[in-house]
Amino acid sequence: MSDTDHRLANALDSSATGARAQGATGIPWDSEKTITSWKGKPVSYQDGKPCYRGDGGHWVRIWFPHGAPVFTKTPELPEEAYNAATKHEYASAKQHGSFEGGGMPEMPPRREWCSWDF
Repeated sequence: MSDTDHRLANALDSSATGARAQGATGIPWDSEKTITSWKGKPVSYQDGKPCYRGDGGHWVRIWFPHGAPVFTKTPELPEEAYNAATKHEYASAKQHGSFEGGGMPEMPPRREWCSWDF
């Protein structure tokens, strides 16, 4: 079990005392320790993965139901290493959910440039 799994299990064990308990991430859990809602919509598990109905009525998978992955500085470069074009590409991708023109910068993003809610 990873460090993230251990922290999540501990948070759930200590906070899941009622039918609508919230874990350490503020996400509502039930007594079975499954997510009950996401973005104000009920959650259903499809093939064991948490999903909710999107605006068009289709199932949307919750990719990071326990919050952002554990941070590591290994891939992160100092901010001075990024030029204005790269910063713009990541800012646009965070705002719109995809990169302009479909290409992705060769440099890894800084953590604060990422959104884990997709």
